[in-house]
Amino acid sequence: MFKLTSTKKGQVSFDFILAMLFLLLIFAFTGQNVLNMAKSFKESETVERGHAILDNFENYAITAYSKDVTINATFKPIGNLNYTIRISNKTINVNSTTNIIFSPDPDNNGVVNISSSNINNSVNSIPPNTVNISFGDFYVSKKLQISIQ
Repeated sequence: MFKLTSTKKGQVSFDFILAMLFLLLIFAFTGQNVLNMAKSFKESETVERGHAILDNFENYAITAYSKDVTINATFKPIGNLNYTIRISNKTINVNSTTNIIFSPDPDNNGVVNISSSNINNSVNSIPPNTVNISFGDFYVSKKLQISIQ
């Protein structure tokens, strides 16, 4: 009949070692995929927050123009992530709580002026009705319904 052979004490079969190496390889690939997915979720959340900031920026500008009022809006960094808002000829660095004042321009119809303590006059190649928010590695851009100076 069948004869059972015993192995020496402490001997591990070659098949067991291969199976463990294969499982280790599978777990390594799975772990790498999970880490990449977590990084992608973080970046997509940052982009979503960037779009929300740009929507608020546009809403403040439209409200200031349509209601003919001056609006003082507060922008804050996203956690510990600073960002830069770029408009046609201005750059606003949001490193801490930053106030931006939106006021309609009485001389130009359809134009809103902005001012801030963190504003820098610069030469950007961005059209006057486009706003861009930069997070360093990437940026989010939006075409506005109103021109900003």
